[in-house]
This record gives sequence, C-alpha cells and structure tokens, in this order.
Amino acid sequence: MPEANQDIIYFGIYSENLADEFDIYATDFVGDIYLLGKDLFEVFYNLTNTTEILQKCFNTNPWPKIFEGFSSIC
Repeated sequence: MPEANQDIIYFGIYSENLADEFDIYATDFVGDIYLLGKDLFEVFYNLTNTTEILQKCFNTNPWPKIFEGFSSIC
C-alpha cells in the first residue's frame, strides 16, 4: 500500500482507444481516479501545461518541459 501523499500511475490495459496504447490513470487510493491521458504524449502535455486534469489531480503548477534522466536506479 502506498504511503501518505504518494500518487500511483498505472495503465488501463483494457482500454481500446489506440492500437498499442493504453489509457494512463493516477490515483492516491484515497481520492478519485484520474485519467491523465490516452497515451504518453497526452500525459506529458497534461502535466506540463495548465490543464484541468493537472489542477484536479495534483493541484499544482505545470511541471517543466524538461526531461531529466536518472543517473542510477538506486
């Protein structure tokens, strides 16, 4: 079970919107389940621009449009 204030993002494997793409959702298991997007492009757009889903789900300003990779997993 996730700790407090931790959001979980998961794929809806039974969605049938696009070939080889799945709906992407977020939840914290306390509130609602939010559809972040129908593919990764829509998710990135919704999280890096001022959108209704960003405000509903995370109540925050848009995140930077910069991807920073991990230097290591651990």
